[in-house]
Amino acid sequence: MSRVEPILRYFRILTWIVALLVVMMIWGADYKGLLVFASSIVAVLGVALFAQWSILSNITAGVIVFFAFPARIGDRVEIIDGNASVQGEILEINMFQVILRDDHDEKIIYPNSLLLLRPVIKKSVDSKTRYKGDKTPDFDAKKSHDAIGLAQRMASRR
Repeated sequence: MSRVEPILRYFRILTWIVALLVVMMIWGADYKGLLVFASSIVAVLGVALFAQWSILSNITAGVIVFFAFPARIGDRVEIIDGNASVQGEILEINMFQVILRDDHDEKIIYPNSLLLLRPVIKKSVDSKTRYKGDKTPDFDAKKSHDAIGLAQRMASRR
């Protein structure tokens, strides 16, 4: 799952909510009842979020991890947590947690708020920066010398 998919999912939900409100306005729904219902939902969510600072910090950390975290889905990372460490491949980056798969093929769910507080070592390197293979590139000095001579002769003819 790429980083764009969660954003698209939230925009789809928001679009459905707006569409539902528009349809209710067209049908002439009672605004007082709708306003009371919406304010009740917002109040319950507000109490739940502010009562649980860990949830709020995970949401905030999720936004930061989503936009600023140097590791991406598919990268191998090591999270240093005191004397222990957690290693694995990033499978998913959610709003609340990062899901890793360790070497024993077990899933590790790590909260985003802790991810921002702990040192993270990115183990995997982009394929563009590393030569993968067991052979070194061939180099033939005579062919290089001949190519340079040919280029010089062609340049002098102009």
